Order: sequence, then structure tokens, then C-alpha cells
Amino acid sequence: MKEIIGSVKNEYRKILARKKSLLLYILTGIIVLGLFVLYYTLSENLNLTVMSGAYYPIWVLGWMMKLILPLFLVMTSIDSMTGEFQDESIKNVLQLPIERHQIYLGKLLAGLIYGAGHLLIILLVSLLGATVIDGFGTFLALPQILSSYVMALFVLGLVIVLISLLSLFFKTSSTALTMSILLYLGLNGLGLYYGFLQVYLPTTYLSMYEKMLNNSMLLYMMSYYIIFSVLGIFKFQTKEV
Repeated sequence: MKEIIGSVKNEYRKILARKKSLLLYILTGIIVLGLFVLYYTLSENLNLTVMSGAYYPIWVLGWMMKLILPLFLVMTSIDSMTGEFQDESIKNVLQLPIERHQIYLGKLLAGLIYGAGHLLIILLVSLLGATVIDGFGTFLALPQILSSYVMALFVLGLVIVLISLLSLFFKTSSTALTMSILLYLGLNGLGLYYGFLQVYLPTTYLSMYEKMLNNSMLLYMMSYYIIFSVLGIFKFQTKEV
């Protein structure tokens, strides 16, 4: 456990050392502010009640989970996997006195922490916006808001696990990113064409994460976690540098 914790710290420091990762944090904050301007315009200037301001943080999260946040984490996961093999910096990591599977798990958990950072930014900025509109009554809905954000984190973790596995099969980051986008579009299209398959597709969870606490989808998600993690560890251990 000590080795994994050390690996997580090392991998998270590497993520933050990339200017792109910090830029994505900033972009998340800017996008949420932009959504607040849109919401405020509709609710105040045009006298349109979109929803109760207390649920504004959930509304913002829903928009961010549709594409933007998963895309940001896909880019980060690919940089951590394919990117390090591409520039051969992975050689330095493999010289550390820890097992390969511990390195891989460290990368996954560091990516999850990075994703949690994005969710925290979204939560804080959206709560501030909701407070401006509805006052401190916003916090009456805090338990439901936090529940939505926690489930969203679990779903983003699944994105990280899946993309980390996928990226190990490609030699360049650009190819891995292209194939990840095509996979996302393909699974979405498959779910739309064959509705009965939606419950089995990982992409479905990006829009239905709030319903998983009382749904069998949570069991499917945990199964995907185990399968993709085990396959990823095996591929990482056997991948040549």
C-alpha cells in the first residue's frame, strides 16, 4: 500500500507538471462561469425560470459530463500512458523500486484525483453562482448535490480505466485520442440504434450517473471497473518499452 501511495503522489505531480493539465483546470472554471452567465441571463433578464437555483450545480454538472469533462480526462489519461511510452519517459518510472502493477494503479488513482479536482472546481463555482441567485437556501439541496458529484466521480473513474487500457495499444497520443473519440461515438451510436444495449454500455453512465444508486447499472459499472483494470494491468506489465 505504501508503494501505491508513493506512486499516486508521483503520478499526480507529473500530471500537474504538464501545462496542459493546469490549463484544463482553468478552462473548467471558465466554462462553468460561462454557464452561469447563460443561466443568469435566462432567469433574470429574460424572466425565464429554467429551474430552482438550488439545483444549478446539478444542471452544470450534467452539461459538463456530456462531453467536456470526459474529454479532458481522456486527454490526461492518454498523456499518462501513451505519451510516456511515446517520449520514452516511462523508462525512468520503471526504474523505481516498485512493481509494474503498482505503477499502473498509481496512474489510475492519480487520474481519478485529477478528475476530482475538476469536479471540485465545478462544485465550488456553481455553488457560488447558485447562492448569488437563490441565496443560502441553495445549501438545503446540498446532500442531493454532493450525491450527484460523488456518482459522477465514479463514472469518470470508469472513463479513466477504460481509456488507460485502450491507450496502451497505440504508439502515439494522437492516434490514441482519435480512436478514443471514435469509440465514444461508436458506443453512443450503438446505444441509440439498439436501445436495449444501453444498460450494458459504459458511455450510458455519463448521462445516467444520478440513477445508479438505485439501479442495477451500478453492478455493471463495478464489473467494468474490475475487467478493465485487470486487463490494463496485464497489458501494462507485458508492454515493451
